[in-house]
Amino acid sequence: MSQPTEYQHLFERPSVAGAPVWVLLHGTGGDAHDLVPVVDRINPGAGHLALQGPVLEGPMRRFFKRLREGVFDQESLRVETSRLDAFLARAVEAYRLQDVPLVGLGFSNGANLLASYLLSGGKHLGGAVLWRPMTPYQPVETRVGQAPVLMLSGTHDGMATREDVEGLARLLAVGGAAVDHQFLPAGHNLLHEDFDRTVRWVQEQGWQTLYNV
Repeated sequence: MSQPTEYQHLFERPSVAGAPVWVLLHGTGGDAHDLVPVVDRINPGAGHLALQGPVLEGPMRRFFKRLREGVFDQESLRVETSRLDAFLARAVEAYRLQDVPLVGLGFSNGANLLASYLLSGGKHLGGAVLWRPMTPYQPVETRVGQAPVLMLSGTHDGMATREDVEGLARLLAVGGAAVDHQFLPAGHNLLHEDFDRTVRWVQEQGWQTLYNV
């Protein structure tokens, strides 16, 4: 079967039986390579499916359009959420991932698309890590399912207010997700602590890693 074509992407199977494949979505201005090294750090032995944002804002790649900083183009968000769903469905078939857990990890703009996908009832992810997300939209109802979700927010984030991210955590929880929302003394940037806390959360989920082989 040919590779799915909705995104330019990088794929690598897990090297450890039972380990997940991480679906990686970079932040604004990044590319498909940005988060690949993160997988070896947070979940050794896991695979990755690293996507490249298809939307250009000047020279910067994103996963959906925005009207201005902090204000999302809702039509673009809807279209790109559907694109992600279609891509994951085809990737599961093309890469024979029917028995492999898929877990999302996104930073900033990538985290926002993952949040939109979860709120829309996206069924192809068994969990997600959202680094510095914002609420993508206010759904009439949420259909997340019982996926574990780690949200890491910055106490001094000028883009994502405490009220906004706490609202997103509530929306995900109402939809059925097991949400672990933590604040770090940071802005929109990432700290070493983001990686450390993500490692601990991954281990708590019981996913096979080189830590416990």
